[in-house]
Amino acid sequence: MIGVNIFSAVERTDPSLAEHGDSHFQFIDCLAGPFWGQVGT
Repeated sequence: MIGVNIFSAVERTDPSLAEHGDSHFQFIDCLAGPFWGQVGT
């Protein structure tokens, strides 16, 4: 199976909560921090 990365290839630095109007994808695509770094590993 070929791996596909749907998220942006950037260094994430935003530990804040989602803003009103952010989609789930936008929220997950910009998260950073120890807790969120475990997601998907």
